[in-house]
Amino acid sequence: MGAIVSTWLAVRESRAKTEAVLSKNQSVEAQRAAEKAEKSEREARLQADAERTEATHNLYLANMTLAQQAWDENYFGRLRQVLEDIKESPYRGFEWYYW
Repeated sequence: MGAIVSTWLAVRESRAKTEAVLSKNQSVEAQRAAEKAEKSEREARLQADAERTEATHNLYLANMTLAQQAWDENYFGRLRQVLEDIKESPYRGFEWYYW
């Protein structure tokens, strides 16, 4: 009887240890998955910010092209309107002041 009980307790303890290891592994895997998702989200946010910055800069350059065309066609009202539309642009430089 003592041998049976002690074998049963040893098996139970072994299962408990195995379950503890599995639980820890699952916890580690869940943490890794969360970190990977967070990293992907951060990279996507950085990519979106870079694309937004590039699009804003391209819009400014397109407006400067419109300003040049308005000047070439002696359409000064349109030139003033384009310059007014982009007066708060962070890309405003010499060319804006020139026009």
